Amino acid sequence: MGILFEKYKRHLTEAKAAGSDALNGAATQATMAKEVWAVGLPSFREIFAKRVLLEAGKTQHVFPVTSTLTATDNYGAANVTFMSMSYVTCTADKSKGINVGWTREYIEMATWDAIAALLKEAGRALEEIIFTTTIAEAYNAAGTTDLDAPDNYAAFLAGVAALAALNYECDVVIVHPTQYFALLGDEKFISVAVMGSDDPIQSGKIRTTLGVTLFSSTLIAENTAIWLDSKKAIAMVESRERKVEEYSYPDANLYGFVISTVFGEKTIIANAVASTKAAE
Repeated sequence: MGILFEKYKRHLTEAKAAGSDALNGAATQATMAKEVWAVGLPSFREIFAKRVLLEAGKTQHVFPVTSTLTATDNYGAANVTFMSMSYVTCTADKSKGINVGWTREYIEMATWDAIAALLKEAGRALEEIIFTTTIAEAYNAAGTTDLDAPDNYAAFLAGVAALAALNYECDVVIVHPTQYFALLGDEKFISVAVMGSDDPIQSGKIRTTLGVTLFSSTLIAENTAIWLDSKKAIAMVESRERKVEEYSYPDANLYGFVISTVFGEKTIIANAVASTKAAE
């Protein structure tokens, strides 16, 4: 990384001397930034399994969705269930970006580790934007809303059971930190019989023996939670390439990157999401 940083610093110095507002070799530098930034993406990506990176030039993707047909649909006798496929189109039309900037003096004095940390933080912030938007999609489309906030193991289990009753497998629960720590105060929730011993409590999540990963996030309102079957609840698409573009404003002594992506999401099966509405 030290060698890359020295090349980057020299690159900016030469651009400043040439009086150029656009840095030469931006593609190379942007690629370097993108590689560092990619490492900073958080575990929120794990939540939504139906995630597609679009091929170049494409803006949408069609997701096949399993649907259930019964006798009421005139497909057979009572108590007979048939499976078929329907399709949902998800369009990547939301463009978001994060700006990371610094002065020439900062570049000359900083270590590469400092710049790498800034790029990682930008990656985390951009992913948080996507996460927030997708959570809002799930919350608004939830098929079950008469659940209590999971302050204890019984309420947590009720949400899991609500999906199970509809033949969906709850594998993710997202709660506000208030509910998260309340759950950690419930002996039943933290007992060996409930919590798997091979997955430590870290990074705001724990995995239980029920096969459910609990995420704590301030992006969820207090007294609110979302239970979901991540493989069937939300579809998400992103543009194939995350764009990392350099910018240079020598007169203002500003340099940096703009990191952006185009994405979209859509609820594909509302009943695969259950939510607790925040208290009035």
